[in-house]
Amino acid sequence: ILKSLFTPFNTSKEKGLGLGLVIAKDIVADYGGRIEVSSSGQGTRFTIHLSKAGAA
Repeated sequence: ILKSLFTPFNTSKEKGLGLGLVIAKDIVADYGGRIEVSSSGQGTRFTIHLSKAGAA
């Protein structure tokens, strides 16, 4: 499922649209960043990497 998390309209929720993570990824990318995902038995972690203002 990790491979398809950012695929539009992919959802595990009964009433979900499957667009939330896609939109979040696009917004972060518009600011020159990226989102990483890791998952284990303890849960799933989303890490957002952004450049420091003025560092670009």
